Amino acid sequence: MPEERQNYVQNLRSALAHADEARQTQQAAMQAASRPQAKAVPAEDLTPLAEADRAIYLKIDEQRQAGQHNEAFHAATALADGYPDFLPAQQKACELGMQFGVGPRRIQVYCDRMSKLFAQPR
Repeated sequence: MPEERQNYVQNLRSALAHADEARQTQQAAMQAASRPQAKAVPAEDLTPLAEADRAIYLKIDEQRQAGQHNEAFHAATALADGYPDFLPAQQKACELGMQFGVGPRRIQVYCDRMSKLFAQPR
């Protein structure tokens, strides 16, 4: 019986230690989540876009992450249609179309433009 008691006490101590670790991890995660996050600076040069279109371009990734796939794809294709010689817009429309399972015929124009722009010397 003393051995059973000893095992029970060890298991209890182990469970308490794990619970304490979990509580500390949760507190750290909550503190990190409460800190304001800096906006990500795009790697692309967005100067070819009008100011309003830059805001739309930057919002596309937020929409995608929020699960607003239709909104993100439609915004990307609108920019790609408006800026046919702007590689990042074509790339975003093509990539989002593939990611969201859009039919190949619907995204072919963006993917073709992207390939053509990639092939051009910079």
